[in-house]
Amino acid sequence: MKATVAHICRYPVKGLSADPLRRVLLRPSEGIPGDRRYAIVRGGTLAVSLPGVRLTENQFVTLANTPRLALLTTRWIDGASTLTIERDGRQVAWADLSTVVGRARISDFFSAFLHDPGQPDAGLIDLGDELSGLAGGTLLTVVSESSLTDLERVAAHSLDARRFRPNLILAGLPAWVELSMIGREIIVGKGLRLRFVQPAECRPSANVDPAQGLVDLNLVRSLQRGFGHSYFGVLAQVVTGGVLEVGSKVSAPVSSVT
Repeated sequence: MKATVAHICRYPVKGLSADPLRRVLLRPSEGIPGDRRYAIVRGGTLAVSLPGVRLTENQFVTLANTPRLALLTTRWIDGASTLTIERDGRQVAWADLSTVVGRARISDFFSAFLHDPGQPDAGLIDLGDELSGLAGGTLLTVVSESSLTDLERVAAHSLDARRFRPNLILAGLPAWVELSMIGREIIVGKGLRLRFVQPAECRPSANVDPAQGLVDLNLVRSLQRGFGHSYFGVLAQVVTGGVLEVGSKVSAPVSSVT
């Protein structure tokens, strides 16, 4: 297997744009630190965002139900816990999300940006370490550049990998081989081991053009028509911790679950 790590992404705020990483330390049975730490919810949900309360997917403002989110570009400053939001190349908001005042400032921005008569105001909440990563829990979403190219052929449309909200993009794998590796492990770089635990369902957010903020495709239909399934990518668990780094080599599967 001559595969490498092409891109690493995390999503500090669920539904907003990716924070590209060059290097990150992963721990066993944990996701990327800070991935989906924050989320946008409608005002009525704020009252139930209490410790021990598990929010459901339909309570969040996401690309699937609010494609306009794709019009925003966010940047994350790790050491300062600061989120900046840009639209059309111009900064429109920023705040330190580790503070109540900062989260309130971003909530005010989204209440204005997503204003919809008849809908409650939107607000940003801190999900906390124990609730972050709702999209995949402690799992990483892994996609293959080759599979993306093949899906482009079937969909007759150029596709941006951002549609699939991946944490890890691999280059050099044969198309769709990742789906045949469920239950098997790979080694990334110097000892990081990942187990592919289940295929990833193609989600409605993938139908949103990340450049235009509009639904322009039905990729589940394309997958079913072209390949007989609705999967794109796999969910992976960290088995042995280590450094995940762009450019690292990916070794062939080394074990399987029996």
